[in-house]
Amino acid sequence: MLREKYGKKLQYFMDYYFLKTVAFIFCLIVVALFAYHYFMPGPETVLYAAVYDLTLDADRKEALCEELAAVSGEGTEPAQIIVDDSFRSDARKDVERLQVLAANRAVDVIICPRKDIMESYAAYGYLTDLTEVLPQAAAETAENEDRLLVTPGMLWTDEISFEDHESGQGPALPYIYDLSGKTAWEDLAGDGTECYLGVVLDSPHEEMAEELITALAG
Repeated sequence: MLREKYGKKLQYFMDYYFLKTVAFIFCLIVVALFAYHYFMPGPETVLYAAVYDLTLDADRKEALCEELAAVSGEGTEPAQIIVDDSFRSDARKDVERLQVLAANRAVDVIICPRKDIMESYAAYGYLTDLTEVLPQAAAETAENEDRLLVTPGMLWTDEISFEDHESGQGPALPYIYDLSGKTAWEDLAGDGTECYLGVVLDSPHEEMAEELITALAG
């Protein structure tokens, strides 16, 4: 009798409440996963490189991120290194997006196949003197190979307003690294692809920017 009684209750549950209960549990799981991903911060980015006007080889880019993550150590994951080749110089929204990122120090490195674009970023004070980023030996080697390009920067003074052409009036310094023709770079971007690289002023990840330069200069 007892078995029959509970058997009927179980059958009643299966007939009327089982699917509702499964659906309810499924919804709870979905909500819990959404809340976890929404409220739990993702891994901190240790390097953000913005790439203009190029589509990089996906496999090579993935390998580069893995290489840099290994060099960084301390449990760094490749996902914490972003090489974003979605920027296009003929798209106003991309130009504005990169300017905002650079102004807020949310991007560490800018890479572009056009020297004039990189010179503009230097002129507006977005880039830093590469001799202050690279180790002395690496900087000297780059200088000897004529890979550090000297160009005017921003004139940082309160006496001249931005409207009075403060940009491009500052001291000429090596703001741009010419990586054109380097094997590691051409493996990533294609043979004959020019490469001009700058490190954003006050980047919080200068050491990783240095590692990126080292990897691409190989």
